[in-house]
Amino acid sequence: MNDMPVTPSENPAPSNNRNVIIAVVAIVVLCCCCVLASGVGYYVWNNF
Repeated sequence: MNDMPVTPSENPAPSNNRNVIIAVVAIVVLCCCCVLASGVGYYVWNNF
């Protein structure tokens, strides 16, 4: 467990790290898409 106590965030579990990063990126992209879609829908709804 304590193999690399100096740099634990370097590369402890690449697959797990990658999964977490992919999940975070997916959530951020989803939020951005939702905000963008709601903004465009609001704009179109008000103008047309």
